[in-house]
Amino acid sequence: MTAKLFMFFFAGNLFVVSLSVADLVVAVYPYPVILIAIFQNGWTLGNIHCQISGFLMGLSVIGSVFNITAIAINRYCYICHSLRYDKLFNQKSTWCYLGLTWILTIIAIVPNFFVGSLQYDPRIFSCTFAQTV
Repeated sequence: MTAKLFMFFFAGNLFVVSLSVADLVVAVYPYPVILIAIFQNGWTLGNIHCQISGFLMGLSVIGSVFNITAIAINRYCYICHSLRYDKLFNQKSTWCYLGLTWILTIIAIVPNFFVGSLQYDPRIFSCTFAQTV
């Protein structure tokens, strides 16, 4: 296997693994907490669990979108800029792009955590961003 082919599989797979982590975040904490709310027919776990659950759900959604975007950019560069791909996506830069993806995800979600926009919604038995129209 050539080094160029290896780097494609490494970079591409690293972004897919990151997407998987983003999707699994909700399975670890928010979904079990939502099940408790469903079985108890309401939120009984307190505000801090509501905030954490809503934050992690938002983190998962935004992280998934940003990771899918990173995968699309990676594939685009491999197809359209194949001569420069190995320089654009070497091992070090791939990790940097991945870190940037998660930093942007956190930057996008953190302001909502502090402005108090996470509230319990009884229609969906979970804490989510309050929608003001």
